[in-house]
Amino acid sequence: MASLNDSFLIARSGILTHQERMAVISHNIANINTPGYHRQRALLGTNPPNEPNLFTSRNYAIGTGVRVMDIVRTYDETMERQYLNLNSSMEAQSSLSNALGGVEGLLNSTVDGVSLTDCLSKFWAAWQDVATNPSNIAMRNVLLERSATLTGAIESVATNLDDYGEQVINGTGPYTGAIATVVGDINDLATKIQNLNNRITLAEAQKVNANDLLDQRNTCIRDLSAKAGITIDVDQTIMINGQILVSGDGVTRNGLTIAATPPPQFTLAGNPVTISGGELDGYVQIADIVSTFRTQLDTFSIELMSQVNALHTAGYDLAGNAGVDFFTGTGAGDIQINAALYNAANPLLNSPELVAASSSLNPGPPLGPNVGDGSNALKIADLASVSMLALGNRKLGSFLTDMTAAVGARKAAAAALATDDQTALDAYANAMQATDGVVLDDELLDMMSAQRAFEASSRVATTINAMLDTIINRMG
Repeated sequence: MASLNDSFLIARSGILTHQERMAVISHNIANINTPGYHRQRALLGTNPPNEPNLFTSRNYAIGTGVRVMDIVRTYDETMERQYLNLNSSMEAQSSLSNALGGVEGLLNSTVDGVSLTDCLSKFWAAWQDVATNPSNIAMRNVLLERSATLTGAIESVATNLDDYGEQVINGTGPYTGAIATVVGDINDLATKIQNLNNRITLAEAQKVNANDLLDQRNTCIRDLSAKAGITIDVDQTIMINGQILVSGDGVTRNGLTIAATPPPQFTLAGNPVTISGGELDGYVQIADIVSTFRTQLDTFSIELMSQVNALHTAGYDLAGNAGVDFFTGTGAGDIQINAALYNAANPLLNSPELVAASSSLNPGPPLGPNVGDGSNALKIADLASVSMLALGNRKLGSFLTDMTAAVGARKAAAAALATDDQTALDAYANAMQATDGVVLDDELLDMMSAQRAFEASSRVATTINAMLDTIINRMG
């Protein structure tokens, strides 16, 4: 038969078990606002029964009380993987949208309050005015000034795009821009995760609770997913594009590196990897977009110089001399008005008479300048309405407008995707909070349950103590 001592030990197990259960509940409540914390709960089970043996007169087993079998961490792995994927997608689209806003601002930037598109329109209008009054020196000076404003605006946008590109990625290598910063962040997070994996592996091997370490690792993995798209194997090995970044046991960690020359190319463990998702993906895309628009601006500038120079050199100035190149330069970065026509330091030293506005000479006799002929200036002004093969059969003005519109459309699309992903991300976060997070009402109910069980076990122990006291005193 069971003794009072057996009953006392059972009561003791209840006291200790529900005391430990209360500690778990207290830990949950203390961490209710801790980012990445997952609710823990004490998993209870019966102690091994006291089986009958040669030294007992009973033929049945007697229970020995309760114990904490494990402290389990509530964690929905499927929802967490979905959250990581959405987090990577949202961060990619968000960083892309924000960066495109910067590019859009550069293309819409103004010189003295006038945008590049407006500068081009005023440039054509100035040629039209010269065509109407070819001998008017003031009109010719206005043309030169508006031309200089146009070239200044083109150079300004080109410089701004180059500077922006340098902020995203140093175009000549080694990389020092935002892309390199994110790669550094990824490698730092990988180091933290490796250290946590080592500690988790050691704790689990020693049968030590590693729930808090698992939460810390989970927070680092979420931060990592915001930097780049990742996949996680069943053994918690983290990979980028199929290549191992950190092994689940913490033994292996490979550093993400960038190739020495543009465009940005990445390697992991010596193998090339493609980044899809995360902030890094957004920056890779924006680096390509900036490079594309910079090339298009060069294409625009080269076509503008080529078309205007071809007509200008075919005309005649006020002295009857053949026209010189109106523009000089090789692209958007160095386009300028020919120094023979325009003096950037001192407008009083301009040579407006060299503007080749005429298409013909006065037949004379004697052969000489045709100062009243503005037909060549009109031809140049009419370039505004000419579709050019090098620009995809678009006009110069339309080409500029399309560039800006393309950035705006891409920005809007990225912003919409980021918003959609954020909405889904919030929904997943709320769902996971409901199942994995700490809910104060639930903890209070569990606390009351643990308190009642603790009080009941204490009452049993007190009662047994009184019974023992009675027995001892009577026997005495």
